[in-house]
Amino acid sequence: MGMVEDFKVNVSGKEINVKAPNLDLDSNIREIAEYLGKSSEELKKELEAVSEKFGGFGKYVKVTEEEWNSKKIDQENAQEVLSFYAQTKNYIPELMIISASEDKQRLRRFVAAYCLKERIKKILDFGSGSGEDSIIASLNGMDASAADVEGKTFDFAKWRFKKYGVNVKTISVKDDKPLSEKYDAITCFEVLNHVPNPERVLKHFHDSLKERGLLFITSRFKGNYSLSLKKNEKYHEIFDDFVKSKGFELINKVHMWGPKDNSGKWLYVFRKN
Repeated sequence: MGMVEDFKVNVSGKEINVKAPNLDLDSNIREIAEYLGKSSEELKKELEAVSEKFGGFGKYVKVTEEEWNSKKIDQENAQEVLSFYAQTKNYIPELMIISASEDKQRLRRFVAAYCLKERIKKILDFGSGSGEDSIIASLNGMDASAADVEGKTFDFAKWRFKKYGVNVKTISVKDDKPLSEKYDAITCFEVLNHVPNPERVLKHFHDSLKERGLLFITSRFKGNYSLSLKKNEKYHEIFDDFVKSKGFELINKVHMWGPKDNSGKWLYVFRKN
């Protein structure tokens, strides 16, 4: 099991105790190396070699972007888009490098604390990536589910669930409506900008939430990297109203990315009407 610590998180003036992994970049590289059966030194050299021309680990996202661009993905073809995420080997290091950042860890702890404050019992992470949000939810006593495209990254997330000793239900995403249960809350971090039809996905979220259920979203449709679908840029200026039009009310909007960030990224908290 990985290192788990207790954190005090302030939510609306109330301190909430949250259990979460405290993982820095070296720790995350060790996890990937363990999964791949390599030494962390060997893996670190490999990752440094492929990311060096972009400026090192902090720009590893550019490695995935280069792969995406080289494949000339047809953004109108949903299966082609899903296939890329299923097959790429670059998403595991990219997501683990990002998840080691202070900003990302602060976001995840805050959402867990918010859910504890709201007495959320059953939660789903849609587009679960490396699985950390589901790990944190389960560590804090929630009934957690993770939904993602079957493939290399989801296999890694399932391995992490076993490593951390958490019971997380996994759901394979093959289309716009993969969910069959009702949840108290759904998290969807940096995913809507990647999906071929955000409108259908939001409608499915609405149908899959219990009455007054919560929807946590981060998404930046413009000024992002190549994997964000161009046709979704139209939602950039109208995002609040777009989500509201699908049966949600905005109850909170929190800037989580530090005082130097000017990207316009927010954590949105919506409630099902």
